[in-house]
Amino acid sequence: ENTTLVVVLADAPLSHDLLHQIAVSAHDGMARAILPCHTPFDGDLVFVTALKPFTKDRLHDPTLCIPTELAVEDAIRSAVTEAHRSLL
Repeated sequence: ENTTLVVVLADAPLSHDLLHQIAVSAHDGMARAILPCHTPFDGDLVFVTALKPFTKDRLHDPTLCIPTELAVEDAIRSAVTEAHRSLL
């Protein structure tokens, strides 16, 4: 009943390791917005992908992680607010 799905699309060539870090950050954003989060009874899930192919010369840049966490938190809170408004 309470599944939250998150999709993060990065318009940058990101490594598999950085995509994994971004997914972890997205899950952190879910945990900041949803209480309780990641229970055995929900299906909370994050999908992360890069829209450009990774190149070896691209440096590992974790600066996308914090904005991802904050964006996911904000998106979930906004979705809940809009859902409540639509019920009124």
